[in-house]
Amino acid sequence: MKKLFIALAGMLALVACGTQDGGPILTIEGGQIQGVATDIKGVTVYRGIPFAAPPIGQNRWKAPQPVIPWEGVRLCDKFGHPPFQAAHYPGGYTTEWGYGDEAPYSEDCLYLNVWTKKPGQTDAKLPVAIWIFGGGMREGWGSEPEFDGQEWANKDVVLVSFNYRVGPFGFFAHPLPCRSVRILCTS
Repeated sequence: MKKLFIALAGMLALVACGTQDGGPILTIEGGQIQGVATDIKGVTVYRGIPFAAPPIGQNRWKAPQPVIPWEGVRLCDKFGHPPFQAAHYPGGYTTEWGYGDEAPYSEDCLYLNVWTKKPGQTDAKLPVAIWIFGGGMREGWGSEPEFDGQEWANKDVVLVSFNYRVGPFGFFAHPLPCRSVRILCTS
């Protein structure tokens, strides 16, 4: 968890390096990202920023590995995949929050979202709120509608939400390589 917060802090240390019509382009650990405007004038959201390498294949059952750098500018206009989890039952978590437009569940789920009014202004000294979804460590995702941070950002608070692995994919670890744990591996 400590490494996750270090990664989040690194993502928040965004450095502005230009602008285009879609919003400021920022340079972060993995490369350049561009956010999009929200419904509130002046507020920008960066959705689906990868904060670690995909936890699949040889990275399954391991602590998050460093983000894989990308080329060019990554448009951050869509939320990352929610963590792989059991299908939700009628009247359960999904119905409770009235959500249904999220990306498909995936093990490749280590993404965060940042809402801000002042992207790239590292001297702004704004408070940062981190929203960690609930769900009993077995379900949920960082793009649930109640985590929409545009109102927070409009009040000069940077809001960060993120996905983390849940269930056995989040809490099962084994020192042997994935090929040695064949019962649970699919690759």
